[in-house]
Amino acid sequence: QSSIKVDNFSIICSTCIGGVIYHRLGREFLSPTVNMFFLQKDFIKFVSNLPHYIAMDLQFIETDKPYPVAMLDDIVLYFNHSNTPEDAANDWNRRKEKINYENLYIILYNRDGCTLDDLRKMENVKCKRFIVLTSTPIDLPYAFCIKENKGKPNSGTFLDKDMFGVRTFEKQWDFVSWLNGD
Repeated sequence: QSSIKVDNFSIICSTCIGGVIYHRLGREFLSPTVNMFFLQKDFIKFVSNLPHYIAMDLQFIETDKPYPVAMLDDIVLYFNHSNTPEDAANDWNRRKEKINYENLYIILYNRDGCTLDDLRKMENVKCKRFIVLTSTPIDLPYAFCIKENKGKPNSGTFLDKDMFGVRTFEKQWDFVSWLNGD
């Protein structure tokens, strides 16, 4: 992979992939969406009206999940890497203050029943770059197809690892070039 040329960037992502990218690059997490996930239609609503949602307070709800789940206005956030609602809220609130709206990158997935019309809503979002990661080719200029390792844990989000700890998305997508605008 090429070397990173951008700095102080915020990756808003619907899964843990953003946190993995920050970690791989040794960069500060400038995004509240690290270590949690959204369903894609909620994520599209979130990024389509980011200032509104960022201004909202988390409202934690009871679920059968073994981790905290919160409502943010009319969308659901799953804090699958947090032990308590307090931890999730502290991380979310601290990181949302660090968003660099002038250097915003958005990553979402073609999953959870998204239609092409749903994905095209991203075209109206103000950001430096966005990408749709997909396991099946779709006819959008901002879609990138990654071959999924079916049957492996986290393969649907391309976060599965090989025996060396390298994730599927890292093998197939040059995220550094994408961030650099190459």
